[in-house]
Amino acid sequence: MDAIIVMAGKGSRVGANINKVFLKIEDEPIFSYSLKLLENLVDKIVLVIRKEDEHYILPYLNEKVEFVYGGNERYLSVYNGLIRTSSDYVLIHDGARPFVNIDSLKKLINEAFNYDASMLMKYETSTTYYEKNGKLELLDRKNIILASTPQIVNRKLYQAAVELAKKDGFIPTDDFSLLLHLKGDLKYNLIEDNSNFKITTALDYELARLVKKNA
Repeated sequence: MDAIIVMAGKGSRVGANINKVFLKIEDEPIFSYSLKLLENLVDKIVLVIRKEDEHYILPYLNEKVEFVYGGNERYLSVYNGLIRTSSDYVLIHDGARPFVNIDSLKKLINEAFNYDASMLMKYETSTTYYEKNGKLELLDRKNIILASTPQIVNRKLYQAAVELAKKDGFIPTDDFSLLLHLKGDLKYNLIEDNSNFKITTALDYELARLVKKNA
């Protein structure tokens, strides 16, 4: 199985002057934690980056790791990485999630071939409402799933979903939403991982540094 690490965003909400995935946690850039983890589990890794960030990733390239530039939307960035892979199933991960649980990840990979798509996730634990037209509706949090990555997709299905999204002008927020736009009865696998938070804000970054320090 090949993998894609998406890291072509700006990460402006962290408030740093560089892409957040290159901020360091204990002298290692954020993206490198996922890279090192995946290098032992997959055959090939494609880093999807911004052109101006190329110098950051050069020391990490080898016979197993290469890079490509991202597109105007996340799903197009993923597609740029996808066409550089060859496996029937492809693992897609956000470079800003450095704390993937290794056991959950292995389970995700081992079971992926039985499904159209698979992903790590967690269940909502907070009281959750849906607001519409000035009214609140209480949602059953037991049925609310918070998506994360890695997400593993069938490459042929993903390619077809990209073509449909381009045709329809649909902008997906993650890989599952792209596939569901193509195939509503998607055969999927969900595996819980509660440690796998995404670094989005400055507070997330400080939390990540604290987690690593006390690991």
